[in-house]
Amino acid sequence: MKELKLRREARKNDCRKLVESAMLDMIEQIHSKGFSEATIALTLADAAEEYVIELAAKPARIY
Repeated sequence: MKELKLRREARKNDCRKLVESAMLDMIEQIHSKGFSEATIALTLADAAEEYVIELAAKPARIY
């Protein structure tokens, strides 16, 4: 049981690293087009919130 929990945590951490890397690349690209980091961060937060709401409306799936 403990091993399974550790594997899930490791997978979660792997996902976090991939998402963070992609997000930082995206922020850099958008910033280079003249948008402020604050505007990008707020827009990203809004989009993430909307996505979470959409996911919550779907039937539960366990990964």
